[in-house]
Amino acid sequence: MSLKGKFPATVLFVLAVSMLSCGLYFIFDKFLSVTGEEIVKAWYYGEIVNLQEGQVLPAIVKNQNLFEKSPFIRAVVLIDPQSPGRNLFSVGELSKPVSAKFLDQARQDPEIITDLREGFLSYFIIAKLPGRNGLFIVYEIWSKFLILSYLGT
Repeated sequence: MSLKGKFPATVLFVLAVSMLSCGLYFIFDKFLSVTGEEIVKAWYYGEIVNLQEGQVLPAIVKNQNLFEKSPFIRAVVLIDPQSPGRNLFSVGELSKPVSAKFLDQARQDPEIITDLREGFLSYFIIAKLPGRNGLFIVYEIWSKFLILSYLGT
């Protein structure tokens, strides 16, 4: 066989694998984003009365076991945007600090819950606390299982 006959098949194979990889990444990424937002919304609206009364720490602590055992939540952190490098309270630990730029962006966003892609199959989801205290609850959404499944596929 000549090299000429193998080249189009190789290019076609690489193109097919690339398209499949991109498609799978899009599906896995969308699944993680939607699942993360739904987890945060369910918790947030389930605890809205406590959050409105200013009882943020009891609301987080009450669900600490759930957060620690979740396959999608790596960390839950209470942050004051005036000093974003210092966590007021945390369950787990963020893989990297949330930038002040993103906190400002979340503050200006009319939505209560905002998400930001943080890395490969990883998100920060920020929930604004009701009232005028300016505090944020930051959830780091990540799944080792999804990453290994994607790489294995």
